[in-house]
Amino acid sequence: MSDIGISRKSARTSLPTTTTDIETMHDVLSDWERCAILYSLQRRGGSAAVAAVVSDIVGWRRGHPDPDPADDDVIARVHDQIGPEHLEKLDEFGVLEYVPERGRVRLAEDMQVSISEPWVNPTTDTHRSHQSTDDGSDV
Repeated sequence: MSDIGISRKSARTSLPTTTTDIETMHDVLSDWERCAILYSLQRRGGSAAVAAVVSDIVGWRRGHPDPDPADDDVIARVHDQIGPEHLEKLDEFGVLEYVPERGRVRLAEDMQVSISEPWVNPTTDTHRSHQSTDDGSDV
């Protein structure tokens, strides 16, 4: 499993400690795409356009740092999926701030993230495997 570390910069604010909060944290971070979002933001200094994060994810799924021009349809589908499915959930949990109207996402002000490359280890039962697209390719 990838190395993941999340902490708050402020000592006044602590991470969740109840069973429900810990389960929620597990739900948020047990998904490959959510880990990839956090890694993308980490490497971009904590803030990025949603389109840039989506490009990172599609490229990494394809095994290279940037998506190919032929990936435009895949990028559009991932972009439509990632907001409601992943960015909103991370925003609700307080890990990041997602503003769909501006097409921007950033780590929450008091959040520090240390996450390894999401593709380092093979997919496990806790991480979703590649999704097939209509054309038979993987996303």
